[in-house]
Amino acid sequence: MIPKENTTLMNIWGASWYNRLTEWRAWYSGDQDILRKYYSTEAQDNTRFWSRLGTGNKKHGVHIPLAGDIAATSSNLLFAETPEISYKEQNETTAIDRVQYFANENGLHNRLLEAAEICSAMGGVVLKLDIDTDLSPVPILSTVSPLQFIPTFRRGRLWEATTFRVVASDDNGKVWRLFEERKRSGTGIIIDYKLFEGQSSEIGRVVSLDSIDETASLNLKPLVYENVGLGIVYIPNMLPNRLDIHSPQGVSDYSGAVPMFDSLDEIWTSLMREIRLAKSTIFVDDELLKDGEVDIDTEAYVKLKITDLRIGKEGYKPIEHVQPEIRVESYLKAATEMTADILSRCGYSPQSFGFRVEGRAETGTALRIRERKSLMTRQKKSRYWQDALQWLFWDMQRLENSSSIVASYNPVETIIVLQDSITPEPSEEAQTIRDLRQAEVISIEMGVRRLNPDWTDEQVEQEVEQIAKEKGSMVTDIFNERV
Repeated sequence: MIPKENTTLMNIWGASWYNRLTEWRAWYSGDQDILRKYYSTEAQDNTRFWSRLGTGNKKHGVHIPLAGDIAATSSNLLFAETPEISYKEQNETTAIDRVQYFANENGLHNRLLEAAEICSAMGGVVLKLDIDTDLSPVPILSTVSPLQFIPTFRRGRLWEATTFRVVASDDNGKVWRLFEERKRSGTGIIIDYKLFEGQSSEIGRVVSLDSIDETASLNLKPLVYENVGLGIVYIPNMLPNRLDIHSPQGVSDYSGAVPMFDSLDEIWTSLMREIRLAKSTIFVDDELLKDGEVDIDTEAYVKLKITDLRIGKEGYKPIEHVQPEIRVESYLKAATEMTADILSRCGYSPQSFGFRVEGRAETGTALRIRERKSLMTRQKKSRYWQDALQWLFWDMQRLENSSSIVASYNPVETIIVLQDSITPEPSEEAQTIRDLRQAEVISIEMGVRRLNPDWTDEQVEQEVEQIAKEKGSMVTDIFNERV
């Protein structure tokens, strides 16, 4: 539902959930200025390293953007390869063509990579369909962050949804936000719009859609679509939500790891501080300096008045070089162990990030064993994505029919399969095919297809015939004699 006037952003979701979302967003950003601002103005925890630095503190802080790397790796594990889309009814050629056109027109693969990053970092993501024939002849797919999404769940399923975005702002601190509400009505939905004029932390009051150019030009009016869903799917990152076990909203990969992110930054900051403090220094008797001036690197000399030592005292050194020891190994070991613990806590194997690979280049079974934790996390997430994408394609077709963007057609159900991006060893695959052949549960044709999944029927037939010739038992017209 659309919030009441003058509601604060925090109260839209509740203080606890809003603070979680903004904290995850700050770490995902990889920007230390955003971290400083969050922990000095929004966070309630003053024990954090970034809280102690604060925005006005001139102390050096080193931020390692590991959170962003985790989100990117999660996205790559899911969608580094294009998902395979198949169809339950192969004879519905019009519907199949429209689904493929929709995927190509919207750059589906790129959209999924972007959405999966946000999902990993923010605990979930929204994929939204809109009709705008001025921009596209197919429904337009967009990605919405949980911080722009107000859901209403019913029995754990999305029942109503409101999304919003900032459309304008001025130098006086005013912010205009456009809210879009989608409600179910009978077998269809009603889409309504409202424009709020407020501040950075408050949505303010409702104003006319024509009050600013950014929305007046859109010609927004209430819309009604029959025989469709919401045109929105919500994909949770991971469930159950350990912060609220009754919530159907997912949690971030960072949940429970934020203190460790903070400690990792403190370790690296301490190392860099030690390097700065341990710069080589030369102490020089000021009598040795011409006119008391340092003529090269001013950081390399410290002038001392050591007259008493100079006159008849032992141990007098007119020039002394001091180079403190830097404990690099200790700091790097602590940082490495902390990083490995963070990755494991977030559900990934360190090997997925280049840790502890010991120069190995592996594929197939060996790689699966070493990256088992990452692959298990990917498998769990992929189930949420497969269900959501199948519903998205189904709703896309119904929305097209209802909006009359094209001539009516029968929608087709899709089957989505996400690839695991791990190339099997040729020797492993050959061993599997040989074992299946010896057990007499696979034909030569199926063995060729399995080893070469991208081959055409003609290529497979030629290879089967060549194998038969070399074995001395010609098999003719194999494709026409299938039972």
